[in-house]
This record gives sequence, structure tokens and C-alpha cells, in this order.
Amino acid sequence: MILVTERRWLVIASLSSTVAVFLFFILAPALGYPLIYEDALEIVQIVVPVFMGYLGTAAQFVFAQNNASDPKLRRSATPLLRLMVRGPIVAFVVIITASLIAYGYTNRSDAPMDSGMSLSLLSAIVTASLALLTVTTNAAVAYLFAAQSQR
Repeated sequence: MILVTERRWLVIASLSSTVAVFLFFILAPALGYPLIYEDALEIVQIVVPVFMGYLGTAAQFVFAQNNASDPKLRRSATPLLRLMVRGPIVAFVVIITASLIAYGYTNRSDAPMDSGMSLSLLSAIVTASLALLTVTTNAAVAYLFAAQSQR
């Protein structure tokens, strides 16, 4: 079924793109790429909301369709269910891990002066990562716990 394949591809591409953008802009300044953290954050703030919007819409589709009374609609969303439950959590863990490593590395005792990630930037990354988790996982939590109470 081409729709299921394309939906899956869109979710995987959106999750992967979000993680890749975060990882590049978190790690690039620490690895010597000619970019400072404040500029990197500005670019992340431009790019990531687009993919979060796609993921939020996909999450809404998956969990709304799985609640539908029409079995055909439920079957069309089921292949994405596991991906929408687990993918955002994996993305969150990867982004947070990279952020903490970059923060620690760029603020180590022998790091060049004023080259480290600031605490406010780390906070912004954590906030954005939580936004990714929230925009997708809230729909999953609402669906999964409602489904459990109905059984």
C-alpha cells in the first residue's frame, strides 16, 4: 500500500532530519566547524519547527485513526504506531546525550576561553528537545492510556 509506505517514510525522514539538524549544530562548534553556538541555535530554531509540525500532524493522524470505528482506517495507521511511540523518545535521548557531551566537552578545564556552550544554550536545546517529545508523545500517551482503559 503506497500511502502507508509514504507515511512511514515521511515520519522516519522527519525524525531523522530533526535529529541530524540538532546533532550537527550541537556538535559542529565543539568540533571546530566555523560556527559559534549562538548562531547554531538560531539556525536550529528556523529548521526544527517545520519537522516538529510534520511529526505532530503525523502523531495526530496515527492516534486519531487508531480510535476510528472504521477498521480500514485503523489498519492504515497501525504500521506507524510503534514508530510514533518509540521514535520521538529515541530522538530525544540522542539529542540530549549529544547536548550534554558537547556542553561538558566545550566547558572542560583546558577548553579555549569563551568557546564553550553556554548554560542558556543548553537550556534552549533541552527545551526544544522536550518540545519534540511533547508534540508527538502527548498524542501517544492519550491514545495508549485511553485504549488500555477500554480493554
